[in-house]
Amino acid sequence: MITEFLRAYQLDIMLALASICMIIAVFVALTKRLTKRRKFVMMYMEISSGILLLSDRLAYQFRGNTSMLGFWMVRISNFLVFFLTLSVIHAFNLYLVDLFRNEGGFEKVPLRFRMVEVLIALGWLLIIVSQFTGFYYSFNASNRYQRGPGFVVSYALPLLSICIQLTVVHPNAGRFRPRIRYALIWFVIAPVLASIMQIFIYGVSLTNIVIVGMAIVTYIACLLDTNDSVEQMNRSQMQYLQKEQEDMRRLFDQTTTAFVNAIDARDINTRGHAARVASYAKGIAAFCGMDKKACDEVY
Repeated sequence: MITEFLRAYQLDIMLALASICMIIAVFVALTKRLTKRRKFVMMYMEISSGILLLSDRLAYQFRGNTSMLGFWMVRISNFLVFFLTLSVIHAFNLYLVDLFRNEGGFEKVPLRFRMVEVLIALGWLLIIVSQFTGFYYSFNASNRYQRGPGFVVSYALPLLSICIQLTVVHPNAGRFRPRIRYALIWFVIAPVLASIMQIFIYGVSLTNIVIVGMAIVTYIACLLDTNDSVEQMNRSQMQYLQKEQEDMRRLFDQTTTAFVNAIDARDINTRGHAARVASYAKGIAAFCGMDKKACDEVY
């Protein structure tokens, strides 16, 4: 039932998700709350995701088109689909590296993240080689995509990369706030499940749709977490300023009291006069119905 729904509406779903990714990329470019590195990573992830789904959509639209335009569009779009799938995972890996260095408190980047980069580079290389050998895929006389002998490798490399990321994310998820924690875990679990299903489902870009969906969720989680951090920082700053104000007021009161006492102490008849006047004034204020804060101000 779900498979039939995706087959019927997946082009519309791809267009909607790709549009969201491109809009998010614009928002990321305009925001000032992210560091330069994280802004670059988020833009890289969202732009790659958007172009990935647009390319996948074009691959479906032009399949079977034997014109010169169809010939090139099918080949270019399929190449981008395979290439950008790895790019999205690569962007997520860069996001993890930045996250573990800053919020996670890691002094050194976990070696497994470097292993993921090697696997992604290998995947990119195999995609290029496949264009000349048909290792991943090829096209028949009707200009239709057909799987090659190594198509399993094209799914295995991204799947293995995500599994390696999972081995780092899962045991260290407690280092991050709940929103980030759940987004990270779902980003690495959902594509794994989708990739396993994709092996048995032909004609539906389930893995790509799920990966792009998780990229959108990751941005939302990052945005909400950044807002929480800014609000917490503002609250801390306000509390600090209020404490500073109270300290300054206390210092002023102590200085004034010491000055008045020094003046009163010059004559035995005026000793304690200012304190008694302040006490009487406070009592009169309380008798008139003023609250405690107002009485303290009078004193």
